[in-house]
Amino acid sequence: AVEETVAEQDASAQPAAEPATVSEAAASGAVAVNDTVQGSSVGGAFSLIDHHGTPVTQATWPEKYKMVFFGFTSCPDVCPAALDKMTAALNALGEDAQKIQPLFITVDPERDTAELLKTYLGGYHPSILGLTGSKEDIKAAMDAYKVYAAKVPGVEVNDYTMN
Repeated sequence: AVEETVAEQDASAQPAAEPATVSEAAASGAVAVNDTVQGSSVGGAFSLIDHHGTPVTQATWPEKYKMVFFGFTSCPDVCPAALDKMTAALNALGEDAQKIQPLFITVDPERDTAELLKTYLGGYHPSILGLTGSKEDIKAAMDAYKVYAAKVPGVEVNDYTMN
């Protein structure tokens, strides 16, 4: 009986584990604080241009959850697959999809202009906004969301892809 009491005391002294997924965070009642999930250091400030040419920040959609994906328009398979999944999820949500602002932030601002993003995203859910900006602004957004991307040289002189 003494061992059980000590074990219970030790267990109760442990801090509660942070939610591991967004679903767990929502179920646990975690709230967004400063555009990050409480207990998370992912996310934060950004200042970019949407695919309509409008300047936006993380505060542009104050009443919406943000679904953020980093990619690039010349991505051969991962980005289109992810955008297909985002589109399917938004379609499945029906009216509740209005509570979410999906964002596709480029990691290749040298090629991904606002006009190119608009064309590229035209085949996906209409609420997905493409975001671009200067190299410095994209780097700041990537840092805030802990995203890594790097150019990988291609065969041609000006040809490259992104990792």
